[in-house]
Amino acid sequence: MSAFVALLLALAPISAQEVRAPGDVDAGADPVLRETLRLVDPLRAGWESEARVEQASRVLARLATALADGVTEDLPLAPEFRCTDLVPVEPGDVREIFRAAGTVVHRSADAFGGEHTGTQGLVIALNRFRERQGLPRSVEIKIVGYVELDGGFRTTARFHAGDDGTGSWRGRSDASATWTLDWRVTEAGLELLRLVAASQEDVRSTGPLLRALELPIAHGDSPASGPDWTTGMNELRRGLDWRLGQLLLGAAAGIAVGDVDGDGLEDLYLCQPGGLPNRLLVRGPGSLGFVDVSGRSGADFLDFSRSALLVDLDGDGDVDLAVTASTDLLVLENDGKGVFTQRLAIPAPDATSLAAADVDLDGDLDLYVCSYVSPYDGGVGGAGGAGGSFPLPYHDANNGAPNLLLENRSKSGELRFVDATRGRGLDRNNRRFSFAASFEDYDQDGDPDLYVANDFGRNNLYRNDGGSFVDVAAEAGVEDLSAGMGVAWDDVDGDGDFDLYVSNMYSSAGNRVAYQRRFRAGGDADDLAAYRRHARGNTLFENVGDGTFRDVSEEAGVTMARWAWGARFVDLNTDGRLDIASPNGFLTAGAKPDL
Repeated sequence: MSAFVALLLALAPISAQEVRAPGDVDAGADPVLRETLRLVDPLRAGWESEARVEQASRVLARLATALADGVTEDLPLAPEFRCTDLVPVEPGDVREIFRAAGTVVHRSADAFGGEHTGTQGLVIALNRFRERQGLPRSVEIKIVGYVELDGGFRTTARFHAGDDGTGSWRGRSDASATWTLDWRVTEAGLELLRLVAASQEDVRSTGPLLRALELPIAHGDSPASGPDWTTGMNELRRGLDWRLGQLLLGAAAGIAVGDVDGDGLEDLYLCQPGGLPNRLLVRGPGSLGFVDVSGRSGADFLDFSRSALLVDLDGDGDVDLAVTASTDLLVLENDGKGVFTQRLAIPAPDATSLAAADVDLDGDLDLYVCSYVSPYDGGVGGAGGAGGSFPLPYHDANNGAPNLLLENRSKSGELRFVDATRGRGLDRNNRRFSFAASFEDYDQDGDPDLYVANDFGRNNLYRNDGGSFVDVAAEAGVEDLSAGMGVAWDDVDGDGDFDLYVSNMYSSAGNRVAYQRRFRAGGDADDLAAYRRHARGNTLFENVGDGTFRDVSEEAGVTMARWAWGARFVDLNTDGRLDIASPNGFLTAGAKPDL
């Protein structure tokens, strides 16, 4: 029984008259919970295909082990089993597509050669893989597609093998490919009939393409306290009261970059979970390190904090600080030396991220505040708004907390903001679960427009028409009904206008289940398409130049960025073309790979 199911059962009410028999996982549970628990077992829920996927996944786990150690005796191969090579072996089958900083990426042709039969044929294919790639330290094979066949079924799987540099190859090596596998269903279980490998990307690096800045941090006036910044969320939740703002979603903490003390060097402001102080790190004099000046900065808040901006809000030439803290947005004035004084506390429950632009072209920066009511934590941290609402409907929710436009009305050095959300037209379609927003003049009319990425549904593109906003996402073709978590603008195709990249969630299970015939059979076709789109992953929109965008995600090959939290365009290999860096992942325990 999974830990999650055990937790549900522990929380479920049990009648005094009922006695739970050993092994009976749902006896005595609340009827609604009992019905939900039925869905844990795919067979009890009527999903035989998912039960077969579980069986096939166990076989593939053994195959992953065989790739590392060569033991194939316990694999259920059909007598007529056939497979291709598991890696391209002909030089002409691969081409180099990227090179930078000791990292080289090759991409294969669509299909691999080779025709191997039986157990010995699989051994040959495994050995060829190891000869070409080295001995993998980790292998993951995840099923992302399922189709019924006569007497069996076919699965599509994503294959990933990696060597962290401690194995047989000096450096890091990663290979990912698409596998198609045919299975036969027998009374004894499953037999693997055929394995076809295709479309591999091979990454080899003598060092990391992106390296963390390992710069020394002097504690200055701020004594070292609390856990290290690398401490995992599970550990933090065990050591700190959850009511301080230790969210199940993780720290989700923001970072702001700016020169707070006017020395020409960029400094860092780090948000932290509730109970830990936010940190201000300034570049140390005559060194490449940082000095922690949080204590004297006046910005070392202990409140649950998820986002911050270092921007000049009062027009005096230095960067001020806007930071979310518990249920408020705090605005602090900088004295020019990195010491901040709080001037405003604006109610902003459930705030997740901030964006700044001069929306009315009056010469100062206005603030846009995104709100996200966590359905997982019951409104912990930002306990206002809808307070733990569950998104309904899941794929097109509009029952979250409203975002805010705070218009800058500061005068004579006095910071002042007013809520201009309704007055500027941003109250339309404004009850979603917003993770991120970004301003950009996509229509090149001289004023900043706004794109908002929303979880559980449609995104917003608010066109700025002289200071009044209109949501044109539908007509522009950028609603991107999915799990929006990040926004990036840049000119990808070099035609002089801004294109748009939206970070979403790629779901292996979603892609596998949503394309089966029985999924929402007889339901609305648009709803079905929405669920499928929800699982597809990230989206690249090409700006056509007439106010609309074209979805070029699949042809550009940028959809599968795993569970993506954001992205940035950057020319990593200095070839004059923009690449995409996308952080990804979710909660994992220990060192379990997160494919």
